[in-house]
Amino acid sequence: MLKKYIATTLIITILLAPLINASNTGLLYDTMKNGNGVCPLSMGHAFTAVAKGANSIFYNPAGLANPGGEYRYETLDMKENIYNNSNTNMLYISPFGYSNQRKETNDNDFVEVNTFSYGTKGSKGIDWGISYKNIKSSIDNNEKNSWSSDIGLLIHFSSNFNLGFTAKDILKENLEVPTTYIFGTAFSAKDFIIATDIVSCKDTSGKQSYTSHSGIKYKITEGLIAMGGMYQQTISGGLTIKLPFVEINYGVIRSTIDNNNVLYMLGIKIGKGPFQNKKRRRY
Repeated sequence: MLKKYIATTLIITILLAPLINASNTGLLYDTMKNGNGVCPLSMGHAFTAVAKGANSIFYNPAGLANPGGEYRYETLDMKENIYNNSNTNMLYISPFGYSNQRKETNDNDFVEVNTFSYGTKGSKGIDWGISYKNIKSSIDNNEKNSWSSDIGLLIHFSSNFNLGFTAKDILKENLEVPTTYIFGTAFSAKDFIIATDIVSCKDTSGKQSYTSHSGIKYKITEGLIAMGGMYQQTISGGLTIKLPFVEINYGVIRSTIDNNNVLYMLGIKIGKGPFQNKKRRRY
């Protein structure tokens, strides 16, 4: 099964690579759509079916159904190569989550998103969740307040295989970004996770586009985890170091077409995070 899953993931990624649309690169679109969290971004932004803990707030609120709690503080451009400020605070106390994400540019443009999320366990191994996002932005001296909402599903087919679905910005007001639909798969074994996401979106001209995201997470040894991934025209990687009272996450995102376009990310986590319920009924 593992060999078939890896082969399918690679085929999907290769086939969809020519269809990648990178035209939506504005600050608002980047903040709302292009990922959040050191670990998910280090895994190629493929986290829809992996989702659990605080990172579920952005990727799939259904992941908040896992019992547990944690606080994360992360900077997603620590050397300020692209942004003057790109910081995130996330708090997860199951089944609730809250995050504050802010990005600022050299031109003093900014987008700030406050997200309130809820996830719950349903029947037949299907979890679901919702998010409400309050967005404040100032771009080209045009200040705007808006809101949007996400909905997510997480389907546990077995203890090793999940399917995920997220509709981002499915309801919104005064927000000029399209709704995106994300389908994800995740296969896990003792020491690793392999994940892939397929994103369906319409650009500003109404043209339908698809992007593929692939990632892997591997436990090198107890307390040391490596991550890697690719999406659009970037490759990414990172490390997680687990200490007795804190977890440190470090990641890098590099463009494959511009060697000067590199993001260095750093984050800390306090708290035990999510834990698995061994009595969870499977799909």
